Amino acid sequence: MSFLKGLGTGLLRSLLFLFLTVFGLALTLNMTVLNADFVTSRIDALDVSALTEEIIDEQVSKGDFPEEFTEEIRIALVDAIDKLEPLVKEQLDASVYSTYDYLLGKKESPELALSLRETFLNSGFVASFLDELDISSLAEAYLSSESVQEDLPEEFTGELKADLVDIIDRLEPLIKERISAVSGHIFDYMLGMSQSLDLVSLMRENILDSEFVDSLLNEIDIPSLLEDVDLSSLVMDFLNEQTSEDIPEEVEYLVGYVDEIIIELEPWMREQAGIVAAPVFDYLLGISQNIDLSVSLEPVKDALGDNLKEIFLESPPAELAGLSQTELDQYFDEQFGEMADALPSTFEIDESVLGDLRTDIIGALADAEGELEQSRQDITEALAEAEVTLGEAREYIGYFQTGFGILIVFMLLTILGIILISREVRGTSRILGIIFLSYGILELIGIFIARNLAESRIPWADMPSLLQTWLQQLISSSLTPLQTFCIVLIVAGAALLVVSFIYGGKYWGKLSGAEREALAVPIEGQDLPPQPGESGPA
Repeated sequence: MSFLKGLGTGLLRSLLFLFLTVFGLALTLNMTVLNADFVTSRIDALDVSALTEEIIDEQVSKGDFPEEFTEEIRIALVDAIDKLEPLVKEQLDASVYSTYDYLLGKKESPELALSLRETFLNSGFVASFLDELDISSLAEAYLSSESVQEDLPEEFTGELKADLVDIIDRLEPLIKERISAVSGHIFDYMLGMSQSLDLVSLMRENILDSEFVDSLLNEIDIPSLLEDVDLSSLVMDFLNEQTSEDIPEEVEYLVGYVDEIIIELEPWMREQAGIVAAPVFDYLLGISQNIDLSVSLEPVKDALGDNLKEIFLESPPAELAGLSQTELDQYFDEQFGEMADALPSTFEIDESVLGDLRTDIIGALADAEGELEQSRQDITEALAEAEVTLGEAREYIGYFQTGFGILIVFMLLTILGIILISREVRGTSRILGIIFLSYGILELIGIFIARNLAESRIPWADMPSLLQTWLQQLISSSLTPLQTFCIVLIVAGAALLVVSFIYGGKYWGKLSGAEREALAVPIEGQDLPPQPGESGPA
C-alpha cells in the first residue's frame, strides 16, 4: 500500500512540476504577446523622435546623409516627428486594441478597413497630423538648402524666398483645411467604402474654388513681392513679345517706374484674377473644352498715362533736366504715345496660352487616379490576406486559451490528488513546498540564462544606443511575468516548508490545542496521527 502511495505521489509530483513549467510559459505569452496593454506599452516606450535624431547624427558623422538635408531640415524634421509622435502612437494603440479584441474573441470580425478608417485614414487624423506639422518651417528649411538653391532661378532671391515662406505661413491654415477635406474622400475610395473617385470634381469643389482663390489673393502681399522682383525687366520682356518693333530707350526709362503703378493697380488686378479664376480652372481641369477670355488693359493704360506723367514731371531723367515744364510735358506725351501704342488693348487668355499647362494637369490627374486605383486594389488584397491570417491566428489563440484553462484545472486536480494521497498537512506541505521552491529556483536560473543568451545573440554594436536600451527593456519586461510567477512560487514553497516544519517538528508539542487545531486540519473522517510529545489513542 505504501508503495502505491509513493508511486502515485511521485507521478503527481512529476506532473505538477511539468504543468508548472508549461503554465509559466503560457502565462508569459498571455501577459506579453497576447496582451494588448503590454504591446502598446512597448510601442509607447520607444522614443521615435530621439531615435531618429540619433540615427541622423550617426549618418551625418559617417557622411552617408544626403547633402540636401541641411542642419535646418534635420532640425525641422526631428521637431515634426517629435510633435507627431504622440498622435501617431495614440492611433496605433487604438489599432492594436481593435485587433486584439478580434484575436481574443471579443468581437466577431476584424474589420481592418473600418479600423484604419477610424484611426489613421480619416480626415480628423489628417487634420490633427497637419496641425502639428509646421509646413512653412519645412518649406523654409528646404528652400535654404544649397542643392535646391542651385536649381532655382536667379530671380529667386533671399527676399523673394522669405516672402514666399511668409505667404505659405499665412495660407497654411487654409491649405491644411482643404487637404483634410479632400483626404476623407480619397481614404473612402482606397478602403473600398466608395466605388468611384473623381479627382477633377474633388479638386474643383474643395481646393480650386472661389473661396480658396479669394483667400489666396487676399493673403498675397503684392507690394512686398514687387520689392523683390525686377518688374521693369519683366515688363520689357512682355513688351518685346507683344510688338515686333524695338522699344525706344525713353520708354525703357519710364518702365522703371512701372512697379509703383502696379501697386496702385493692385485692387484691379485682384478683381480681374477673381473674375478669370473660375473659367481658367474649369479649362485647366478639363471641365470645359475651350477657353476664350479677354481682359481689357485700358485701366492699365490710363494708370500708366496719369501716374507715369506725374512721376516723370517730378523727376525727369538727368539728360532732360534742363527742359521746361511745358517741354517735359510735350516730350512725355510723345514718348508715352509710342509706349501706349506698343501696349495691347486687351490680354487674351485662350488655348494657346494655357494649352500645355492644361495637358500637364489633366495628365497628372489621370496618372494620380490610376495610381490610386492600383493602391486601392493593393490595399484590398492586403487587407483580405491580413484578415485571413488574423482569422487563423484567432483560431490558434482560441485553442491556446482553452488549453490554458484546462492546464489550470489539471494543476488544481494534481494538487488535490497529492492532498488526497498524502491525507495529512505535514506531508502535503512538504511535497508542494519542495515542488514550488525547486521550480521557482530552477526557472529563475533559466530566466537568467535566457536573458543573457538573448542579449549575446543581438548585434548591439550595429544599433543606436536608444534602440539598444529599448530592446533590453523589451527582453526584461517580456520575462517579468515569468519572473514574478517564480518569485511567488518560491515564497509559497518556502512558506509551505515552514508549515511542514512547524507542524511536524519540535515546536508542535509547545503549541496549545487551539493552535494545533488551526494548523492541523484533518480530512473528514480521518483522525490526526500522534504528534511528537503525544501518546496514541487509548
